[in-house]
Amino acid sequence: MSQKRLRVTFFGLLLLSILSFRAFACSYFPPTYTVGKNFAVRVSSLEGATYAGVRVILVRAHRVSKFALTDEKGRAQFENVDLGDYSLEIDQLGIAGWDTAGLIVIDGSNKQGPEKQEIQLH
Repeated sequence: MSQKRLRVTFFGLLLLSILSFRAFACSYFPPTYTVGKNFAVRVSSLEGATYAGVRVILVRAHRVSKFALTDEKGRAQFENVDLGDYSLEIDQLGIAGWDTAGLIVIDGSNKQGPEKQEIQLH
């Protein structure tokens, strides 16, 4: 191989590695929680301020499955949710920077386990 071709190959690989590192560094992987059929979600700022009337939605297969509004303490209660995988999202915020999460709903008959879990979103 000629020296020019080696140089072009080297710089091409260098550029590709920089771009792929940047794409990976900017990726966000939301957490996934395992919960029982009845659980609560608390919506608050990082400073602890809570918000009443925020709609928290459960999405399954790209469709809204259930939703609940937060109370004066920022808590939204979900009851009798079908077993399966969901995405938990916050709607009607008016400001950006809020978490989303994945959910796996299992049969949580153990009262000390996932049935009593509260998920915190900021």
